[in-house]
Amino acid sequence: MLPKPLEGIYDIDCIVSFSGGVESTALIQYLKDRNIKPIALYSYYPLKKHLIQAASVPSHLEKICNLLDVQLVIHTHQDY
Repeated sequence: MLPKPLEGIYDIDCIVSFSGGVESTALIQYLKDRNIKPIALYSYYPLKKHLIQAASVPSHLEKICNLLDVQLVIHTHQDY
């Protein structure tokens, strides 16, 4: 759940680290079934190609979020 200072500012209840896999998709469905409003957050590392799995944005993320009626936020990391 959101910290008290953020209540009422955003129309969400929690943030889910979303990979598009079975577990994070099931978690979003579980929350929605309990009238908890999540957003899905995907972390993308474009400059780490071939080094990590999150070096690209899977095409199915948007489709899943549309089906579940959840906002998808894609955070693009800089090179560290």
